[in-house]
Amino acid sequence: MKPTLFTPETWAEFTQQLKNSWEKDNAGTDSPIFVVQEKKIVWGLDPASDSVEITNIVDADDESTYKSIDDFFESLKATDKHALNGLAIEEEDELFLDVKASTQINILSDWNERNIHICHGKYFWEDVNCHLTRSAADAFIKRKSHDFGELRVFVKSLYWCEEFKNLLNAIISGEVGLTNIDDDNILNVLGPIEPKADKETNSTQAKKSAKKANNKEENWTRYHNDKPVESPLAGHIEKLKKTKTADAANSLIEETKDWASEDQKSFLTELNKHLVIIAGQSKENISIGEKIRQAKDLTTLDALEIDISEADERIQERLMELVVKRRKELEVEGNFLLESPK
Repeated sequence: MKPTLFTPETWAEFTQQLKNSWEKDNAGTDSPIFVVQEKKIVWGLDPASDSVEITNIVDADDESTYKSIDDFFESLKATDKHALNGLAIEEEDELFLDVKASTQINILSDWNERNIHICHGKYFWEDVNCHLTRSAADAFIKRKSHDFGELRVFVKSLYWCEEFKNLLNAIISGEVGLTNIDDDNILNVLGPIEPKADKETNSTQAKKSAKKANNKEENWTRYHNDKPVESPLAGHIEKLKKTKTADAANSLIEETKDWASEDQKSFLTELNKHLVIIAGQSKENISIGEKIRQAKDLTTLDALEIDISEADERIQERLMELVVKRRKELEVEGNFLLESPK
């Protein structure tokens, strides 16, 4: 199943729901996560040593189950009721429904007329699914309740899950946002990416085969003429240094497929270094939130407020909160400089 990707609109909606869930729907829990749970029963408990919350009467002869001793007794024929009353009178001089529950269970367990089993159990809640927002958990219950028993939303904490907690806090604060995978200035931190795989025509494949054959023929000729095979690495690195975008740099990988493994490894090392340089040189795609955090003076913040007024209304409030916070930080820094001894 292909995942649904975020759009700017759905991302803004998600971040707002995440913020509301962490601040309003957290049930007093730090770093909440919303777990959908199903109510279930564990059977086979011993009432003498276990905490029992539910007892069922199973009539193996009729293949019937009753939720209480009273329900079971009412289902019996008059002759069976008479027999149970007689046994109860022998035990405690009272009718069956009037004796203690423990006596009733003992009588049924020892009753030879019917194959009766007394099953003791207790309730527990089993995790079914988990969600980042309360609204998503509620939506799951609405959509899938027909596949389960009783469902509820239980709030657990990600407080000790540093990676999850830090990532979600970064989304809420605006440090992590939506970007475009085709952006040339995105650094691929997992290493150089393969060029986009387009369907190759027969002519393209033929050109590649011819190039590979020419390389092999040239290397073979050099070998028999006692001339060293020149590595194309140096020239390729010079070509790499002239690229200005990540896509342009990564496209050079295609030309290294016929190289020696050592040269390929060296080129990938240089490629990674160059991608870092490209990413460091890119300033135009810094988010407004990051510009606010990097602002060096109040004049810059004033200018950024104009940019905020043109941003999506759903994120303006959060961005203004960052402006207020940074403004206070700059004012504190300014006061410190004024008060410092010369």
